[in-house]
Amino acid sequence: MLDYYLAQSNLTEDKSTFRAVVTQSERADAETFLKMAAQTLNVNEATLLQTLAGIGQTMDTLLSQGWGFKIPHIGSYRLGIRGSFESSDASWDSNKHHIEVIGHLDKKHRDAAQSAPKNRLHGISHGPIIDHVTDQYTESTDQYLTPGYSLHLHGAKIKIAGDDPAVGLFFITEDGNEIRSNAKAISRNTERQIDVIIPVLAAGEYHVKITTQYSGNPSKPLSVPRSCMFDRPLIVNA
Repeated sequence: MLDYYLAQSNLTEDKSTFRAVVTQSERADAETFLKMAAQTLNVNEATLLQTLAGIGQTMDTLLSQGWGFKIPHIGSYRLGIRGSFESSDASWDSNKHHIEVIGHLDKKHRDAAQSAPKNRLHGISHGPIIDHVTDQYTESTDQYLTPGYSLHLHGAKIKIAGDDPAVGLFFITEDGNEIRSNAKAISRNTERQIDVIIPVLAAGEYHVKITTQYSGNPSKPLSVPRSCMFDRPLIVNA
């Protein structure tokens, strides 16, 4: 079930427009995926896992050689380059320039997502909403995470507040593990901006999530915490 509510858009000057904010998107973990795929293919999970490992190794080989590729019935992948160059003959600077993998699911998968059951939540009219994030080290927006450097989060009603154990800022791995940011790593914590030092993270994709009881009224925090997960994956390079 895809739960969402409508909130006033912060992306345009037109305050009469609203954007959908997803509050919960049920996620199938690796165990669920393996079980369902093994049943579909009528193979045991160990065999399927070995096959997937071989596909992953093939992907690594192709990517390390600079190749894009297409996986039948799944999607296609290609390489791109992020970072600006100061002149037409500038050399590669690993501190500024990064290779990224750009993936696209096949149309049938994108179409399948359109049939997901949708549930509009009523009575919710505000955040937290994360509009965009900026990595201090690479100066990139909505792309990278650099451990040890600041991440700037911008949005609406994102201030982390409240005593509920669920409250905090989290970095979520591809398999759903949540890494809680240390409260002392947060140097700015306001309604519209949070600055946090990125913890030690292994290479891979992450999502950033905020859970807060902030309501805009210090004397009346939300009784039930609300969460917002930034919808774009952020990359930690090896």
